[in-house]
Amino acid sequence: LPRTIIVRAPAPLAALGVRVIWAATFGSRQLPSVYTADTVHAWNMSLPVDPAALWGELGIEPELPTFREGIARTLDDWVDRGQRHSVRDRRRL
Repeated sequence: LPRTIIVRAPAPLAALGVRVIWAATFGSRQLPSVYTADTVHAWNMSLPVDPAALWGELGIEPELPTFREGIARTLDDWVDRGQRHSVRDRRRL
C-alpha cells in the first residue's frame, strides 16, 4: 500500500479520530469499515506469545528454533540457487 500514511497518536485520541473519519465518510449508513475504535484497540494490544506453547500441543519440533535462523537459511538457499532480485538496485550505479 504505497499511499498508506501511518499517524501515531495516543489510543483514546486515535479512537476518537476513527469515529470522526467513519462519520464523515459513511454517515449513518451501516457499511463495513476498517476505521473503527476496535481497530485502534487491536493495534494497541500487547499479546506476548510463548514460542514453545504450540509445538508441544502439536507434538512436533521446529526444524529451525528461531525466525532469525529461518531467514538466514532462506536467504542462503535463495542465493545458492542463483536467484536475482527482480528490481535493479539503483544505489549501486
